[in-house]
Amino acid sequence: NKDYQGLFGVVSEDALIKDLVLEGKVQGKHYVGALAGRLNGVVSNIIIKDMAVTGHDYVGLLAGDSQITELLNISLKGVVEGLSYVGGMIGHSQTITANVTYFMGSIYASGNYVGGLIGYIETESILTNVFSSGVIHASESNYVGGLFGHFKGSLENAYATTSITANSYAAGIAAIHEGEMNEIF
Repeated sequence: NKDYQGLFGVVSEDALIKDLVLEGKVQGKHYVGALAGRLNGVVSNIIIKDMAVTGHDYVGLLAGDSQITELLNISLKGVVEGLSYVGGMIGHSQTITANVTYFMGSIYASGNYVGGLIGYIETESILTNVFSSGVIHASESNYVGGLFGHFKGSLENAYATTSITANSYAAGIAAIHEGEMNEIF
């Protein structure tokens, strides 16, 4: 199994990716996602359906990791399997701005920082109109959230309808929260 697996291995900060439909299967070790192992830039109007993504650390249906990313209109449906830093959308994110993005499906993890959308957000980020729905099976994991394992930034108009099995530090929205949340259901 190799690192940086996806349609693109690594996407630079000046990239623009839009209007794609993806389905199938992606496997790798670290930094694994359907669209990219590491995703940066502006990404819009992406549909990922009936997709399975499997890896170890930094695993997400859209991308395993992102540094500086702007997302708009992202629809994700599928299954994600990994160890730590696992998310329905992205496993780990440095800084992200997202509007109208969602994940529906199943997440299987055995390490820490698991989220229905993003496993771990490191610095101030802004997410609006986002949701996650499905199941998270992470009975050995700590810091598991319906949307985020660790969240930092501003979250508005979001919800999670996620069934969670975790070891400790589990929450319906964010296991660890540093920031502001408004209109959360």
